[in-house]
Amino acid sequence: MSCCCGWSERWFAASARVPPAWEVVIRRRDCRGADVWAHSVHAPPALHKALREAAQQGDPNVTSAEGCLALNEAVKANCEHLVRSLIEADADAEKQDATGESALENARRLKNGQLLKLLQSVSCKKRTLEFQEGLKLVQDVPVFATIHPSEYPRLAAAFETRQVASGEVILHQGDASGEMFLVAKGVADVLVEENGSPPVKVSELCEGSHFGEGALLEQPCESSVVAASEMLLKVLSLEAFEALGLKSSIRKREAVRTADDYDAMVNESLKRKTGQEAELIRTALSANNKLGPLVQCLSTEDLDNIAANAWRLTVEPGQEVIQQGSIKADNFYIVFDGHLEVIKDGEKVLDVYPGNSFGELALLYRAPRAATVRSLTQATLFAVPRQDLRMAMQAPLKKKLEGFAALLSQVEILQHLGASDKELLANHLVEMTFYEGETIIQQGEEGYTFYILYDGEVSVLVDGEEVTQLLPGNFFGERALLNDEPRAATIMATSPKVRVLALDREHFLSVVEKDEMWHGLSPKALVKYELRALKQIGLIGCGGFGTVTLRRCTLTNNIFALKTLSKGYIVQRQQEQSVINEKNVLRMTQSPFIIRLAATFNEPQRLHFLLEPALGGDLFTVYQRNNLHGSNVHSRFYVAAVIRAFQHLHQRHIIYRDMKPENLLLDSKGYCKVTDFGLAKFVIGHAYTTCGTPEYFAPEMVLHMGHTIAVDWWSLGVLTFELMAGDSPFTATEPMQVFNRIKAGIQAVAFPKSPTGPWVDVVHALCQEEPSERLPMRKNGIASLEAHDWYADFDWPDFDARTMQAPYCPNIKRPDSLANFDVGDVRRPPMIPYMDTGTGWDADFEDCRGPRTFN
Repeated sequence: MSCCCGWSERWFAASARVPPAWEVVIRRRDCRGADVWAHSVHAPPALHKALREAAQQGDPNVTSAEGCLALNEAVKANCEHLVRSLIEADADAEKQDATGESALENARRLKNGQLLKLLQSVSCKKRTLEFQEGLKLVQDVPVFATIHPSEYPRLAAAFETRQVASGEVILHQGDASGEMFLVAKGVADVLVEENGSPPVKVSELCEGSHFGEGALLEQPCESSVVAASEMLLKVLSLEAFEALGLKSSIRKREAVRTADDYDAMVNESLKRKTGQEAELIRTALSANNKLGPLVQCLSTEDLDNIAANAWRLTVEPGQEVIQQGSIKADNFYIVFDGHLEVIKDGEKVLDVYPGNSFGELALLYRAPRAATVRSLTQATLFAVPRQDLRMAMQAPLKKKLEGFAALLSQVEILQHLGASDKELLANHLVEMTFYEGETIIQQGEEGYTFYILYDGEVSVLVDGEEVTQLLPGNFFGERALLNDEPRAATIMATSPKVRVLALDREHFLSVVEKDEMWHGLSPKALVKYELRALKQIGLIGCGGFGTVTLRRCTLTNNIFALKTLSKGYIVQRQQEQSVINEKNVLRMTQSPFIIRLAATFNEPQRLHFLLEPALGGDLFTVYQRNNLHGSNVHSRFYVAAVIRAFQHLHQRHIIYRDMKPENLLLDSKGYCKVTDFGLAKFVIGHAYTTCGTPEYFAPEMVLHMGHTIAVDWWSLGVLTFELMAGDSPFTATEPMQVFNRIKAGIQAVAFPKSPTGPWVDVVHALCQEEPSERLPMRKNGIASLEAHDWYADFDWPDFDARTMQAPYCPNIKRPDSLANFDVGDVRRPPMIPYMDTGTGWDADFEDCRGPRTFN
């Protein structure tokens, strides 16, 4: 007798005492392996059945006929080794069985502390991984293109995870769902229903896709979405999005949908046509008095190809097929049946019947639609895409587009694009003509279009006063490609005729990847940095993994700090993920109390971070040189800066984990900035890696119990003590002595008799043994810290606005001064030769574009 995977009884006998890993059991659908496990743990019947069902289905999270889950039953049976093996096979600790309980809840109910800790660890790691995956998905959604990356962590955390069964309808066409979706796993079909006919599949959504974003703008669903397989979705409700306060940052879209918009959803079923329909298309092409002469030059095969690629479109009475002035001119239309009218400047100028065609001018001459075409009856049209009509005029058009691409090369925000991307954008440029005195852009209006001045002259007016004139080759309105904000000036034609090339933001974002832009910044504030343009001034610091040098950028003449890491040393110490985390954290934070990132570089042997400089020196050195220990005024000011930095980080689900005076730098105004994010990490719930400076460890870090953002507040208490007392409260000569003192708690620490004051209570409130009892973790959060007696006369609004006078202002005589840094004979970290591991861990590290200045 053989088992379901075909393995022999001999194998079963030999393996009865050594059960295979559940990853292997699941992969091989090994029912005999499930029996081995059941035998090895003396499994009760419910557990045995659940294990067999999981093996048969190849899924550790499948429910047995009795409603049991393997992991839940293993917890009930107190089989720790089996629990660990199931977890390694991706069993879900939070999935509920037929009784409504999860493995986590069972472990908690049974008061099994060891299993509960194990399951909590797995659950937090899973939720953190899901959050990080969601963070990647959020960055690729065009509707979020104008939101600054520092808001992406909050946005990703607002998404909920939802599992969907195959065949389930996720969205109904026409409904106001109030939710948008990101596809984490699985496949869905997009269906469009026309005129009550059966829905037609127009496209497919796979992993990484997004849909339903119109819900964030309170628009109805334009299509139905049905799960074609089991799916894992990230779901953002309109209410959750509005609570973030980001709604005003996203791009507003036109509510009216024209036929051009359907082009992206065409599938093969809409291209099927009879011989009569194909002949109608060929005849209409030849009969069009503007296209006819060009079409006559084409072969029969060319005409057949155009007819074959035309797609069917059904329009309702009153529906506008094209709109006058629209620069979306992607299709030429042929009427198969129905009656339509052409309206120009509000007046009807023409009727359109079967066999007629329209829309060719915008395609031939790259101009906005000259008139509106509205259907008077239900009608069937065939749409011919622009790229097919271009065959009729390929040579002259190609030359013209090459000229457009050359013009795009002169636009600063597009200079980093490759030739192919510029060609794609050139294909989307639309020629527009204005006459003397006409307004191209009106100050104060919303803008979605960017213009290149092709011919003629224009005047730039601000509040009605001319500030400058622009000649051919200049461009304007470029902020519309990046931001939703009112036009800053009026642009008026001043020559008899002005020709411009227009590009709308939707087409821009369809070509330009979001990570090639810095959202929320003016294009003029962007720079593509180069390593060779960074001239070294001197060494300002050394860390565990790299050096920091002061550099002058010859492109901008600004000063930066360049942090350089050895790839070989990173790999040797297995810190690849930590370095990637550091980059992601810096890219997704934007606070005046945190050192900001300009760019990152990837060389064969080194990685580099180009950072905001803070030339006042680190706080440890500043305190030593100026004898500031014990000063309430100074300590309170610097602790306030850390409070604001932690507030910004924690809102984005980032734990810092490396607080100490050496990681706090002063800028030229004397304000404090947190630096060195090598140990920072995006975390949902608990993290479990022991890291940081031992004297700043929280008790849960010492005991390896798992930690949350509460460890940062403990470390702030330790920092406060050190700034006031001159040393850490838990200092000792040996690490184990340090850990024993931390476990003894802050109540065992002798505070100095002088200075006294409310700072002592702040330290006690922050260094509570129970993480949930630390002051900012309690009911009123950070507000309790702000309202503490230590800050009784502290002006928080002035501090936040950075108008408060700092208690100490560093002496910085020149912007490239090294006077506040004393590296001496400090030991530099080793530069280990690097051999590419083939894992691609550093493939996405380089990101050369960033802000010109941090002011």
